[in-house]
Amino acid sequence: MQGRLLVVGQAGEQAVVQCGSGAAKFVDCCPSCGGDNDGTFAAIGLIAGTRDQFAGVELVEDRHGVARVGMAISPDGVTLIVAESYANRLTAYDIDADGGLSSRRVWADTPGDHPDGICFDAEGAVWYADVGNQRCVRVYEGGEVLATVNLDRGAFACTLSRGHDPHLFVVGQNWAGPEPSQPSGRVVAFPAPAPGAGRP
Repeated sequence: MQGRLLVVGQAGEQAVVQCGSGAAKFVDCCPSCGGDNDGTFAAIGLIAGTRDQFAGVELVEDRHGVARVGMAISPDGVTLIVAESYANRLTAYDIDADGGLSSRRVWADTPGDHPDGICFDAEGAVWYADVGNQRCVRVYEGGEVLATVNLDRGAFACTLSRGHDPHLFVVGQNWAGPEPSQPSGRVVAFPAPAPGAGRP
């Protein structure tokens, strides 16, 4: 974002980009985004919208009503992986030199699972959180399942530590739909076979 702050909000489902000393609403969106190391590229997941570019922000288009939720950029910085929850898959895009996205393709099908938050590890695998099935799953490109960790509540997001003793951290909460419920959120840690890599 060329040194500017990009904020994606849950409550209003909007992306707001810093403009000078103020801020301007950019687009109505699903609250998920990712960006690269040098600030030339950021992606925002949309539930409904059109493809556009604005000051380095690439909108991940949805023409089929498929919610794109979690996002992660590969360790080499050239691939964006997007979790398409209701399509039961992880989808890949090439990140072009100008920050655009191209070569959309299926990275891994996740039959029976609805991937939400995702993260890369140093071995090129992706972990995805699954709210309904209350677990996180580690997969390679092509869909090979490498590991699964189970929770006693919905798994919304996950991330990996990057030290010599890698752990997977999972944000979990009881989920009964969009209506407010009693607070039940917690962060759970599991030993992991490889540390985190890529972004976030």
